[in-house]
Amino acid sequence: MIQKVRTLLVIGASGLLGQHLVHQGKGTFERVIGTYHSNPFQIQGVKVERLDVVSERSVSDLFEKAHPDFAILTSGLTGVDYCEEHPEEAVALNEVGPLNVARACSELETKLVYISTDYVFDGEKGDYVEDDEPNPISVYGRTKLGGEKNVLNTTHDSIVARVCVLYGWNRITSKRNFVTWVLDNLESGKAVKLFDNQIVTPTCADEVASVLLKLVEEDVSGVYHASGSQKVSRYQFGKHVAEVFDLDVGKLAPVSMEKVGLPAKRPRDSSLIVRKIEEELNIKMRPLPLSLKHMRESR
Repeated sequence: MIQKVRTLLVIGASGLLGQHLVHQGKGTFERVIGTYHSNPFQIQGVKVERLDVVSERSVSDLFEKAHPDFAILTSGLTGVDYCEEHPEEAVALNEVGPLNVARACSELETKLVYISTDYVFDGEKGDYVEDDEPNPISVYGRTKLGGEKNVLNTTHDSIVARVCVLYGWNRITSKRNFVTWVLDNLESGKAVKLFDNQIVTPTCADEVASVLLKLVEEDVSGVYHASGSQKVSRYQFGKHVAEVFDLDVGKLAPVSMEKVGLPAKRPRDSSLIVRKIEEELNIKMRPLPLSLKHMRESR
């Protein structure tokens, strides 16, 4: 009897989380397919396809050709201020795209994991668990919540995985994340102003990719928080980065969110509790300094 080849489809594989998923997925799945929209890439052992998630035809054609067993949707419009100023584009990429993918998954019985965000919460409470009621205060948060609802209402066994402030090495594009932005500035001798009144639970892309690949094969569905376990302010986060990478902490300066004129509102405390995913997978999310040390060692 010929055994079926298990296929993992990573939508948005040129992004920070997507590239870690395809790299690690090669060790678990017989076939890994990664998609991109505007940043073509090559990774040995990964089949690369261009995909426009906003086009229902583009999505259905790829799914018919690939017939994936599992799909992880990491793509979306993540610039919080850009979304605020371009709401129609945000709706297209963060709501319509996930709906198209969810429909294709439903038709082919593909297990779907949709990557969402802590910004679905208003930040008034903090320490959010999966059952807390979302109340987004930005276009980005509202459209990501719309994407969650489209996925959960269209499929019967999909997973929504919320992450918070993804960081790690980006080896495909020049797009920076919080840690690489802080590193670039400190290593250039520049001062860095960081919010001291925005609380987050930073998420290491390398680590969460491993967690998601375990979760995708479990017989579970619904919402999971998949961030780091340690809550810090953006300023404290920056101090951890400087200390682990032996850079000048004195170059960091705390600043209040209210003193910076940003187009989009940010939640004050969007920290996520990860107890559910830790208990169900029998894992422990790494403390922030340990994840940063791992990142430094893999530079």
